[in-house]
Amino acid sequence: MQLHAAGRDGVEDIDLLELKSRIAANSIGCGFDGEVCLATNKSRYKAWLNRFHLGRIAYIVTVVRLLLTYRPSSMTLRVDGRETRLDRTWLVAICNTPFFGGGMKICPGALPSDGNASICAVTGIGRWELLRAFPLVFSGKHLSHPAVRMFSGSSIEIIPNRRLAAQADGEPIMDDPLTVRVLPGALSVLKPKTAAASGVLNEQAAANQ
Repeated sequence: MQLHAAGRDGVEDIDLLELKSRIAANSIGCGFDGEVCLATNKSRYKAWLNRFHLGRIAYIVTVVRLLLTYRPSSMTLRVDGRETRLDRTWLVAICNTPFFGGGMKICPGALPSDGNASICAVTGIGRWELLRAFPLVFSGKHLSHPAVRMFSGSSIEIIPNRRLAAQADGEPIMDDPLTVRVLPGALSVLKPKTAAASGVLNEQAAANQ
């Protein structure tokens, strides 16, 4: 998926995430975020809010609504062959960039050109504590919470103990288990002129999922 330019100045090769025959540039996740994605895309309020460039609010509304009914699950997370058992897990997000769904800074350290995905797992937390901590995700400060576990790697497999909704770049999927591979430098893109512009573009892409 290379985009060839006349010159390489201002061009960066970024990684992509491969899930079977599907390619994602931003994120792949399962569990609560998959349910949120599915419910938000089905909702009437997302299309209405998008008219006013307020699409990210649709995700926030759905998050609060589903927090009352979603049941965490147990799963096995395998990263580059290293296996971790995750109990009472709300979500696992595999990210190529820091932001996803509605501008949430879920993986602040994610870099799109380092050959690895950044993985955020939220486990062992009650729904009311999760709701209280939820605003922290917009600044990336959630990483200090004991319920948040971070991983990094290029080959990721998620094996849940029950079928879970999942998403790839904001599109609902139903793959079980999830097997994700990082494709290093698979896409050439034009670099934003400033680091600040790059951050804005990442946030806008996440908000438009």
